[in-house]
Amino acid sequence: MTSLRPIVNLHDRPGFPSAGDPEVRDKFLARLLKFFSPVLRIETALETPGEVLLRLTGTISEEYLVILEHLLDEALESGRRVGLDLGAVTLADRESVELLALRSSRGVVLERCPAFLREWIRRETQQLASLRPTVLPRSPQPRAITNRA
Repeated sequence: MTSLRPIVNLHDRPGFPSAGDPEVRDKFLARLLKFFSPVLRIETALETPGEVLLRLTGTISEEYLVILEHLLDEALESGRRVGLDLGAVTLADRESVELLALRSSRGVVLERCPAFLREWIRRETQQLASLRPTVLPRSPQPRAITNRA
C-alpha cells in the first residue's frame, strides 16, 4: 500500500502551524476555509413596523444578488426604513458592490460597513454619478455655410 504525499508541504512554509500540533493546525485550516468560503448568510436582525435591518455574514457574490434584491425591494415597498448590517462581510465582488452603492444612494442604510467595502462603495458611487447623463445647453440652430467667393 502506498501513502499519498501532498504536492506542496504546507508545514515547511513560514507561518503555517507545525505538524506536531494537529489541534492548532485544524483550527487554522477551519478559519481559512471559513474566511474563503463563498457563502452568504442573510438574517433579519431587527424587524419592527417602521424598520428592518438585514445582517449579512460571509461573502457577497453575484449568485446571491437576486435574493438580496428581492428582500430589499420587499422591505422598501412596505414603506419601512431599511438597513444592512455589513459588519461580518469578509469579501464582495464588483456586482455586489455596485448593488450596495446603488441601494445606499436610494436610502438603504449601510451599518458597520468594513473599511475596504466602504471605500469601494464610495468609489462606485462616484463612478455612477459621473456616468449619469448630463443635460447640455442647447446649441444655436445650425446655419448653412455660404460661399464667400
